[in-house]
Amino acid sequence: MRGVALLVCAAAASLLAGVQGMYSSEDSVKVLDPESFREQVQQDSGVWLGSVKVAAIEATANEQKTAEYGIEGFPTIKVFGPNAMGPSDADDYQDERTAAAITEFGLAALDVMGGGLRIKELISEETLTDFCEGKSSCVISVLPYITEGGKSARESYIKTLEEAAKLVRGKPFKFGWMQGGDQLDFESRFELTFGYPSLVAINLDRKRYVVQRGAFTAEAISEFLQGVMQGRESTVGFDKLPEIKTVKPRDGKDVQLDEIEEDEDDDIMNEILGNAAD
Repeated sequence: MRGVALLVCAAAASLLAGVQGMYSSEDSVKVLDPESFREQVQQDSGVWLGSVKVAAIEATANEQKTAEYGIEGFPTIKVFGPNAMGPSDADDYQDERTAAAITEFGLAALDVMGGGLRIKELISEETLTDFCEGKSSCVISVLPYITEGGKSARESYIKTLEEAAKLVRGKPFKFGWMQGGDQLDFESRFELTFGYPSLVAINLDRKRYVVQRGAFTAEAISEFLQGVMQGRESTVGFDKLPEIKTVKPRDGKDVQLDEIEEDEDDDIMNEILGNAAD
């Protein structure tokens, strides 16, 4: 399942001008040809998951594709949802042609069409570095080990992160998580040794970080990140990321939680009390 794609169809002479006029950076818009359109808009199942992407295609150089989708005027904006496979699945964008209006529409479409926000699991130095590079801050949560609550507890924590990500969607934050105990050097370096779940916002480009000390709720995390943006949270500098071990990703399976039988519990208490009496 993908996210939502907004495809801008423009004539050759106006393609780049139109793209640059509507969006803040040419690099943020993928310019497609028929092959990359098929791969990234119709078939891609991972790269665009849980996000809104903007792409452009030059109409005059790709007349067959524009005819297939019934494009007559320029620029035309088509909306492709997570399951869109052909012309009948694409909707026309009819609102204002401004960056603010298109952004608002795209985020609203993602909520309606689904596609889910993906909270990335960080399992190696490579995934962590790739995830955190760039101007956006990476928001990393260290979640309890799977045996502490099982699959349902793990999914509940991830759901909280998804809801927090929705509350700050459009802001320069991306969310990821790792399992508690897997990266002790990371936890120590970023002051996350006070218990799980914990959360830190890291800006790798600026080499600054700040730890959330409040409740682990979507609203509290959102308020914390708003404070980071507004300069109300004090950040701390660091030189480099600590060594990150490569671990196995979660397999989605539940675990058998250890349960202490009542008789066993009584035996333990009797032993403790007996030792105390001695």
